[in-house]
Amino acid sequence: MAADSPNPEALIDIAVLDDDLDFRNYMEDVLKDEGAYTVRTFAHPHDLFAAAEQQPAAVARERERRQSRQR
Repeated sequence: MAADSPNPEALIDIAVLDDDLDFRNYMEDVLKDEGAYTVRTFAHPHDLFAAAEQQPAAVARERERRQSRQR
């Protein structure tokens, strides 16, 4: 293992949940480039829950936007 390679056990496990493939790929690339994270991506919540036997340290997901009502 190279001196600048992080120890795999020291990496923080991140789960990215989003239905947009481009966004999932973007988040995976950004987080992996940081060098401190392992990243798992999911398009559907049930896929994330099925994989949850190995729980991530964090989950990144899109926040729902509320539609504003005009009167």
